[in-house]
Amino acid sequence: MKQEELKSRIEELKTRDMRYVEHLEHLDLTEKVSNVLNDTKAYIKIARVLGIEPDNNSMIFHEIEEFIVEKFHEMQEEMQEQNKY
Repeated sequence: MKQEELKSRIEELKTRDMRYVEHLEHLDLTEKVSNVLNDTKAYIKIARVLGIEPDNNSMIFHEIEEFIVEKFHEMQEEMQEQNKY
């Protein structure tokens, strides 16, 4: 392999590794959010309001956890962008 090809491949691997680490961090944060929602009985209260059975493994509750984490990451990115200027 040529030196340029090696550099390119190294960058690809670094990017892939960074995405994997971000994915793990995201899972950890999602798990923490899930624990808070469970501990505060938020799932039960949401289920009552929606008229559904409270099931922590329900897709709707998973989507709620993911939404919270995604919004948090968006906020962090916006704050970083604002601090650049």
